[in-house]
Amino acid sequence: MTVDTRQAARRELRLRSLAEVRAELARIEGGGAAGTLVTTGNWTPGENVAHVGQLIGFSLDGFPERGPWWLRAVGAAVKPLVLRSVKKGTIVKPGIQTGKAAAFLEPRAGTTLDDAIAMTRGFLDRVEAGERFTHPSPLLGRLTHEQWAMMHCSHASMHWSFLWPNGHAN
Repeated sequence: MTVDTRQAARRELRLRSLAEVRAELARIEGGGAAGTLVTTGNWTPGENVAHVGQLIGFSLDGFPERGPWWLRAVGAAVKPLVLRSVKKGTIVKPGIQTGKAAAFLEPRAGTTLDDAIAMTRGFLDRVEAGERFTHPSPLLGRLTHEQWAMMHCSHASMHWSFLWPNGHAN
């Protein structure tokens, strides 16, 4: 059964720095180890964490594909609005369907939580060691390192709000 993620229960989560992303990753890991991690979305916890980690990695190493010209044109038009919204703390909204245009953003089905955490932590380690986000977004085009960091925080906040490290209280 597919969950309408626009209606799914989510915990309040606003990550404001990559250090907070790392700390939340540790909370998620602890919930998985304790057996209390619950998800209210459509992806497993491993798929959810992997998706966020993949985007962090792509902004470091480059994306495997560019979006189609029409998607890049729309992205260029909305880029100022998206960045202003993210800067104000408005979290990226759930329920966006990427379809075939960005299928590479879909996590590999069955990704384990341990593998996803290790991958994501590895990318965060590289940034902490001084690497910069330099590759353009397939949707928004060129972003500064700081803009990418804001986007990653908002993206992780939205996706990980479906993960409840201490169990679901509903």
